[in-house]
Amino acid sequence: MEKIVVIGAGIMGASLAYALAGAGREVVVVDAGLPASGASGRSFGWINASFFLSRAHFDLRLAGIAAHRRLKAALPGPALHRFCGCI
Repeated sequence: MEKIVVIGAGIMGASLAYALAGAGREVVVVDAGLPASGASGRSFGWINASFFLSRAHFDLRLAGIAAHRRLKAALPGPALHRFCGCI
C-alpha cells in the first residue's frame, strides 16, 4: 500500500491524517515544527452556531459542532474532553 504524506500537523492536517489512518491508509505527517505550533496553536478557533448568514451557513456550523463532538468521543485522553466551543 502506498503511503500518504500529509503536510502540516495543525488541526486540518492532524484531522485528515486521523481520518485516513482510520480508513486503513498508511499516513506520514510532516511539519516544520511541533504539532499545532503554527496557526492552529495560536488562533482563537470558535465553534458555534450563534451567528450565521444563511440556513446553509447555520447548517455548516452545526455540522462543525457535531464533528467536534464525534472527534472528542473517538480520541482517548483529555485533549478534547471539555467542549467550550473553542479549539
